[in-house]
Amino acid sequence: MRRTSRFLALGLLLSAGAALGAEPVPAVGPEQLQSAAWWRGQAVEHAQKIADADARGRTHYNLVYCLARAGDFKTARSATGPINDPQLRIYALDFLANELRKNGDKKAGQAELRQAAEVALGWDSNFGYSHVIRTYLDWGQPDEAIALAERLPKVFYRNNAFQDIAAALAGQGKLDRAHDVVKNRLPPQWEETSWLMMAEACTDKLRIDDASALASRLTKKEYQDRVYNRLVQALVKDGKAAEAGAFADRISDPVLRATAKGIIATKLAEKLDVKTLRARLDQAATREKKLALYEMLFKKLIETGKVEDAEAAIESMIKTIQDTPREAQSSKFGLFDDAGAIAAMRSKYLSTAAVLAKQGDQEGSRRRIDQVRDVALHLPDSAGLAKIMLVQNLVIAELQIGDIHGARITLDQLETNFPKSSLEGRIAAGLIKSGDVKSGLEVAQRITPSVGAGMALGAVASALLEAGELKAAKTLLQKVGDGRDDVEAFEAAGQTLAELGKTAELHQWIGELKSETARACMCIGAAETLQSEPERR
Repeated sequence: MRRTSRFLALGLLLSAGAALGAEPVPAVGPEQLQSAAWWRGQAVEHAQKIADADARGRTHYNLVYCLARAGDFKTARSATGPINDPQLRIYALDFLANELRKNGDKKAGQAELRQAAEVALGWDSNFGYSHVIRTYLDWGQPDEAIALAERLPKVFYRNNAFQDIAAALAGQGKLDRAHDVVKNRLPPQWEETSWLMMAEACTDKLRIDDASALASRLTKKEYQDRVYNRLVQALVKDGKAAEAGAFADRISDPVLRATAKGIIATKLAEKLDVKTLRARLDQAATREKKLALYEMLFKKLIETGKVEDAEAAIESMIKTIQDTPREAQSSKFGLFDDAGAIAAMRSKYLSTAAVLAKQGDQEGSRRRIDQVRDVALHLPDSAGLAKIMLVQNLVIAELQIGDIHGARITLDQLETNFPKSSLEGRIAAGLIKSGDVKSGLEVAQRITPSVGAGMALGAVASALLEAGELKAAKTLLQKVGDGRDDVEAFEAAGQTLAELGKTAELHQWIGELKSETARACMCIGAAETLQSEPERR
């Protein structure tokens, strides 16, 4: 771990704080500033002073995790009190219960989980109770899970809970108990979906015979197909592709069946050489099997640096799609059609761009990236998640080959309906790490409040701190304000300064802040880092 001189003169720090009109920083010894326990104590003090109830609750939620991980269960238990959001309170109590149980105090763990159950019962939501029920089942306590489900105020919630319990029991191999729950606690119209969920749970735990038996009880073909397709994927993932073929044959939908067989073919082709793969391609009869074999061929050609042959494989995949058209399918993730499938194939030129960059052909690498950008520009927004992933992969590919300015241009050119904060944060941090602090800050200023904005700002602030730009990091985080909505940014700053050994500077910075929320978050970040340091040394 990189370390600088451990401390600046505290007298100079105090003088600097006074000059800025900051709150006086109490004198603290070096031992305290390197103590995770001291920073946790500071976090508790600042969190208690937060006036806004919601901000205080969110901060205490993070604090519970920090305290419980450190084994300070008494303080963690007290910290759950101010958490007013029922979902966060349930999660915090559940985490505390699990940590207590890991520590050997099962009785205390049970008490905290009962509290979480009471919160769930008082919250009119379909989500709160499921977390607690899952924990009871993980602990091998189905009676407690069933008792909680029986107390739920709404019939729909109760039925959902019993369905979840039946699925979990099936996944644990307790099929008799699971069937008993379905038979005696659910109305008949819920049986079919319950069997489906039980079958899927068995599949995820590789209880193949149980999953197959449950699938045979299903009357809806689409449900059976879901189970058999999931079985194929589970077996292939577990290295048992040969066994998966029997279940692929049972899938009634021809496209889904062909896709499942393509997955199997890809796995089985992993050990084949290029010559054998080409021979298998000549024999492949379906679009899905051809694409699966081309996928493996492309991967092997990329691994050996054969760019020309790899790009020929890309064009063959595109021609395969064009020669065997499929009907478009819509879902909540967007429209998936042949145009989207072809765009996905063309995105593979990012892989050949990376190979060319390693070979020193920067111009050739850039041409491939430009080609993929053109594909992304012309892919309609109706493609949904497919376009989002293509844009993200495009920007990431440019960052990986070191073309940070190119990544910035790409993001500017592509108008998509997804939050850009994460990519903007990566680009800004990359620019700063490359030495271009000014451009990095320009990109960072574009990060707007959205999902992932806190983490993005945190990444940029950390890059600034690592570059020695303490003042710039402070200025950037002033944009966040009091830290209520982007706590990750302040926690990241605290973590980075602690990692760099600059805890004195961190202490000074906290004294300059007006927000108790931001102060508490920075203290939590420092405490988490210093607590884990002995393990990393």
